[in-house]
Amino acid sequence: MPASCNRLRWGYHCSTQLYTKILDIQAHVPCYLKKHSVTQLFSDMFKKDAWDTLRRDIERFEVSESRLADLFNAVETRERLESRRTALDKCLMWQTTTARDERAKKLFRVLYTCPYNGQKESNYKRFLGV
Repeated sequence: MPASCNRLRWGYHCSTQLYTKILDIQAHVPCYLKKHSVTQLFSDMFKKDAWDTLRRDIERFEVSESRLADLFNAVETRERLESRRTALDKCLMWQTTTARDERAKKLFRVLYTCPYNGQKESNYKRFLGV
């Protein structure tokens, strides 16, 4: 379980970074659109690498986000399988117990119908000291 916890922490960190990068781009867009076209042209020539870096970071974090979603699905599937397994174990235990109880009932019926009971009641006289 610790490995999956570490993966969850890493996924949470990656998703936080992804949303931070998206908010960063959204914050820069109004400033970018507010500039004059000549200023934008010159700034784009020098800042092209920064935008590419942001785009690559977002793509990388999207991949990490999809892995995190897969991990959550795996954890949910494991929990569902575990709950079904425990329910099945309880059902099998109940069936085993029921079969054992049936065998015990049959044994008690055989013991109860033993002819000794009828022979015991046939002697009505009691003798003292016997």
